[in-house]
Amino acid sequence: MIYGSFSFGEPFIPITTLEGMKERTITIGSFSKDYAMTGWRIGYVAAPDFIINCIKDINEGVCFTAPTISQRAAIHALRMRKQVQPLMVEEYKKQVFYAYERVKNISSMSAIPPQGTFYMFINIKDTGLTSVQVSEKILEEAHVLVIHGSGFGESGEGYIRIACTVGVEKLKEALVV
Repeated sequence: MIYGSFSFGEPFIPITTLEGMKERTITIGSFSKDYAMTGWRIGYVAAPDFIINCIKDINEGVCFTAPTISQRAAIHALRMRKQVQPLMVEEYKKQVFYAYERVKNISSMSAIPPQGTFYMFINIKDTGLTSVQVSEKILEEAHVLVIHGSGFGESGEGYIRIACTVGVEKLKEALVV
């Protein structure tokens, strides 16, 4: 559940709450997005015991544990989630919907209305350029960094990804129509 709090329309329903699914589901979570703790490298796994034991065996060879400061920050984030998350989610929602409204006015680009998260995958097929070419053109001419869709695999070609993680004022600068 990386973006569990970022469901703008329908409330997010974890699959583990459906009958018979808890014992058949592995949930991998992160504090990166829901608690704005990107880079802290803290997350969790909820799964049946035999899966957790296997993960623990593998993990011991990779790393010992998350840093203490990250663990304490994660505990604080959980305790404060009702005070912090709604404001944060509302701000990101405002930013991504602002960007969506701007993108709708760009003739060679389109996007579906945001359903959750603070990223947009923008269709650039009508430009006649590849996603790499559009990304480079935007960087060179507008000084805005976007990610080319082909970086997400073959089906990402024809799209660019933007992160709406800056305030509306910065988005106004970046999305000049």
